[in-house]
Amino acid sequence: HLVRLSQLLVLLLQLLGLRGAHGEVRQEQDHLLRRELLELFLGEHLLEHAHTAQQNQAQAYIEATTEGYIRLFQMLFEHGFETVIAPVFGSEILRRGPEYMSQIGASMGLLADHPKFTSFYTDYDVRVHFYGDYRKEFSNTPYHSIIEQFDGITTQTSTNRKHSLLYGVFASDATEAIAQLS
Repeated sequence: HLVRLSQLLVLLLQLLGLRGAHGEVRQEQDHLLRRELLELFLGEHLLEHAHTAQQNQAQAYIEATTEGYIRLFQMLFEHGFETVIAPVFGSEILRRGPEYMSQIGASMGLLADHPKFTSFYTDYDVRVHFYGDYRKEFSNTPYHSIIEQFDGITTQTSTNRKHSLLYGVFASDATEAIAQLS
């Protein structure tokens, strides 16, 4: 089974009856919906840390996001999905400039080397792939090592067979990129 996370969230919202006929979130429920989705997918961890000191917010966000992604992927795999397509970083990140990239660049590699992710890949027998233009975009930049991190976890998980997780990084056309992986 293939699923795109954005489609899953839209489906979830439709199932909850919180989307209008044309997909818009009903205004009166917007705040409640955002909080419930944060609690569902990111857990109370993010909400608890939302008011902590400035220097801890970034780390709390990274940890909460990591746990949220893992819980979501676990749920999908436990409900029978074999393959998940997860576009995680869009090319708009690059347009935000070098200052923003210096803040977020190192955290992009966490998909490949964060202990929680690597344990998850092992425990759930997940084969990891990355698709998109990340090689072109990171070549000759201070973030070239991210390519090596992505290659490393792809190689490390290449013998895992139960599930597949395809992360999109600077991928404008997921269908074309995934076809190249096949």
